[in-house]
Amino acid sequence: MIGGYLERHWRGELSLGVSFWLNHVLLGAIGGAVMSLGVAWVRRASSEVPVACLFFTLAVLVLWVGAQSWQILGTWRSATRAREIRRWRRASIVQALLSFSVLASVLQILALLLPIGRAVFAGGSVAVPGTMLREGGRVIEFEGAIGTTSAVEFGRVLDASRPVVVRLSSEGGLVAQARQIAAMIRARGLDTEVERRCVSACTIVFFAGRNRLLQGSGTLGFHSYASAALTPQALVSIEEFDRQTYLAGGVAPNFVDSIFAVPPAKLWFPSKQQAEAAGFATGSR
Repeated sequence: MIGGYLERHWRGELSLGVSFWLNHVLLGAIGGAVMSLGVAWVRRASSEVPVACLFFTLAVLVLWVGAQSWQILGTWRSATRAREIRRWRRASIVQALLSFSVLASVLQILALLLPIGRAVFAGGSVAVPGTMLREGGRVIEFEGAIGTTSAVEFGRVLDASRPVVVRLSSEGGLVAQARQIAAMIRARGLDTEVERRCVSACTIVFFAGRNRLLQGSGTLGFHSYASAALTPQALVSIEEFDRQTYLAGGVAPNFVDSIFAVPPAKLWFPSKQQAEAAGFATGSR
């Protein structure tokens, strides 16, 4: 019975209303939500192995594209049949919406694959969506990418708790957002610590801590800045601001020079001893 229904939709034999509203809109929304959850889970589970993350993400997307092909082509054929019985206006609107759906899906796929592709070619980890959790009100755990709303979200968590430590695990993100988070950490006199990885813009946040601890296998990763939206002169200005911040905070000049000598597509991972000796990490609370 289900197989027959699927085949009838694929052939365009269902009514245009059923094909569009039920099979395309409703089932499409459910399928999109499942796909998004699947990709998010894959990115979290395999962010440290970009090639594996790319492979499993493609597998999820192939299944989603297959389902969308059934939805869109079946609805398109139903609209074509509607034209034959002179329902031109309704059929034209539906086919225009289907064309928009195809374009939106292509853009969504590109948006999902580009960060993973960059990680594969750059050799870093895949950034995952940022999440902040309270732990007994004493520790804020910041995990994932530093995105466009990270500072606002961090501020909300900060206002709702009385933390003493911000524990970081992030592949970086937006420098401007990292600076805003860093300013809040300095204003509260909080400590920062890393037990896993804190790279790129995450190190800006780490340096804001009163005490800055690398715990266990915690590591920091540095590189110079890059942005397609900024001129080289603007990037130099941004780097100079952080360079002066580090120097004013007592970091050894040769360590600061090493940070900004690393190309944007690469990462430098100094040892815990190097970071502490240079003053970037303090090693005590």
